[in-house]
Amino acid sequence: MYQKEKINLKKQLMDLEDIKIIKDPGKSAKNLKRPGIRKILALIEEVNVANLIVLKLDRLTRSLKDLEYLVEICAKHNVNLISIQEDFRLD
Repeated sequence: MYQKEKINLKKQLMDLEDIKIIKDPGKSAKNLKRPGIRKILALIEEVNVANLIVLKLDRLTRSLKDLEYLVEICAKHNVNLISIQEDFRLD
């Protein structure tokens, strides 16, 4: 099962209405200098985002420092950060 399918399944299990799938094809998660992650951060800052769902945390970032930053941003804006594979949820 591909990432998008697993995220859509999680969406159904959580009974979520609206989700936006943001991809960064061919980009490494070694840092936050990627179009997809910039779009995610802009949405969190500008729109009422309730959940950020990723298949695995290493798809979001491979840097602990960047993960800490993303966790802080999510906490500041009351965004639930959910990783499906690690069964991780920050809310």
